Amino acid sequence: MDTQLEAAFDEFGKKKKLTAQDAVAMERAVSAEVEEARCLDALARELECSALSD
Repeated sequence: MDTQLEAAFDEFGKKKKLTAQDAVAMERAVSAEVEEARCLDALARELECSALSD
């Protein structure tokens, strides 16, 4: 997880007083969502480049 996202997550966890177990589960879920978004962005860029080269 990048540092800016990690800092925001830590601040949210402190405000909501998450248990350690809940914080870990939430961090995993957020990390998975961020990774999926990065993959979709990379795919969109590749498809755009492919469409432009046709």
